Amino acid sequence: KLVSWLGKYWVHQVKHGHRHLTLVLWDRRIDDATIDPVRYRIGLPSRLVRFLAAAAPRPDAYLVLAVQPEVAFARKREISLASLEQLQAKYVAEPWPWTGAPTFVIPTNSSIEESGARALDAIDEVLNIRAQQAVDLRFPIGSQGTSLKRPC
Repeated sequence: KLVSWLGKYWVHQVKHGHRHLTLVLWDRRIDDATIDPVRYRIGLPSRLVRFLAAAAPRPDAYLVLAVQPEVAFARKREISLASLEQLQAKYVAEPWPWTGAPTFVIPTNSSIEESGARALDAIDEVLNIRAQQAVDLRFPIGSQGTSLKRPC
């Protein structure tokens, strides 16, 4: 499964790359296997799983949808409440510190509209950062370029 994930990421990267300011969303990444190897039935050493995860193209950001373990347990009783608490702590604390990508933790205990609005705000921030980086590349410091940064 890990090799399949890696192949999909690299095919997507080569095929699409970052030529355009597009947004690509992946539901679950190879990085999830480093946090919850039981879910993916991976019996490999954690260092090897992290090594393989590091070989995948890096995302611009992570959106972590966080729900209180008690709420998740009431919705679905697939695993114990204690296991849910441990997983949530792993995802929310420092999900993937070696990537350098910003992580946005979106609480999902509220209404779907409120959670969706928070996720859209995070996506908007990511796209603004990417647009600013594109402008900075096109108009290096000292040139007559414009800036997308908001005035303070």
